Amino acid sequence: MKQQLEDDPSSKGDVYGTSRQYLKERIQLLNDINFDWDGMKAIERQRNQIWWQRYHELCRFHECYGHTNTAAVVKLTQNATSTIPNFCVAHHDIDLNRLHRWTKTQRVRYKEFRRLLLTSDDAHERIKSINQDKIDALARLGFVWDQREELWQSKFQKLKRFGEIHKHFNIPTSMSSPAFDELLATVMDLKNVTTDKDREAYMKEMVHLGKWAYAQRFKFRKYKRGERLSFRTEQHMQLLEEISFCNNDTMVDHISNHHSSIVTPPRGASPQVKNFLWDSYFTALKNFQQENGHCHVPFSQDDADIQHLHEWTTVQRRRFRSVIKRVENNQRVSQVDLDRLDRLKKIGFIFNLHDYKFEAGLKRLEEYYTKYGHCKVCPNDTVADPRLYTFVRRQRHLYREREKGFMNSLCDERIEKLSRLGFVWNPRNSREAM
Repeated sequence: MKQQLEDDPSSKGDVYGTSRQYLKERIQLLNDINFDWDGMKAIERQRNQIWWQRYHELCRFHECYGHTNTAAVVKLTQNATSTIPNFCVAHHDIDLNRLHRWTKTQRVRYKEFRRLLLTSDDAHERIKSINQDKIDALARLGFVWDQREELWQSKFQKLKRFGEIHKHFNIPTSMSSPAFDELLATVMDLKNVTTDKDREAYMKEMVHLGKWAYAQRFKFRKYKRGERLSFRTEQHMQLLEEISFCNNDTMVDHISNHHSSIVTPPRGASPQVKNFLWDSYFTALKNFQQENGHCHVPFSQDDADIQHLHEWTTVQRRRFRSVIKRVENNQRVSQVDLDRLDRLKKIGFIFNLHDYKFEAGLKRLEEYYTKYGHCKVCPNDTVADPRLYTFVRRQRHLYREREKGFMNSLCDERIEKLSRLGFVWNPRNSREAM
């Protein structure tokens, strides 16, 4: 506006009854009082006033909660089952959602401000909404500029503390994990975990920490392989390396001392750890086969070692059923799985438990047929082997289901094997015919 008045040809004479010289005097008087010709100074003053107003609201928030994490409190207000935070009750004049949006804006502007400081010298001129005075004011409240980094450092400190207490980093990722029971037994020894509520909160925290540690193991392997990672991620992996987070020797020592309670390797475990655990259980299964003559490990509540070996064999059946199908279909199978499959076959491992139970029942029925000359097993004939009558009743039940059109495990091959022995499928009809 000032430039337009000075360059306007019509201002050479009178402008609204004033001379050009008089106009210049007026312009000079306005300049003396720092008149804002383009209006931007007024806008900046207004923005600056609003900024400090939000800052004072954040100060009151900090006095109430002791931190500046507005996101956590906003989340509580959105939860219908939670109580109203004390801040909302005591400060009705403050919009919590607006304050939360303001804190997010400060983080974005601070990030841009830091980037411009490294690339140009006019960062203060290009970003006027934040300056060093405002940054220092927020820093005095303990304002977190990078929430992701703060969260990672918090998890890292918890992981480090877990390793100092338990001497390993095998943190469970679910409450159904065998490692969870082992960790639950040690929780009572902690001084800060005294009640059942504290123990439950501690275990939930450990599960979240275990899932976080699982994700870090994948990044750590990429770091050890020399793959390209961000500068911040590499710094994180260096911190994990300093505490021996993915040290195979530490995890192998832990598994060797507690292998009876660890059925499957921890999530994200290295191949060395997985092989060590598998070989340990395979040796136990081989010893069981030499003592009992078979690999059918029973379910046992009295013997914990047998129980965990039973769980391990169940996992192997589920695992190698798919491996056998891929081998039969000429699909790609890893060499490790082929070697393990061959080792299990050599000791007579039972890959299909249903077939094993049927063949065992059929063998007992053949012995009964050889002794008595028929397959009409009665409950009174099962003094020596009570399982035989149960097997016979089961086959007849499956046969009736097949006649009704339901498919089950009683295939045509099994029906033919039983029919060769003169198996009576319907004993009532056979008595009526007699």
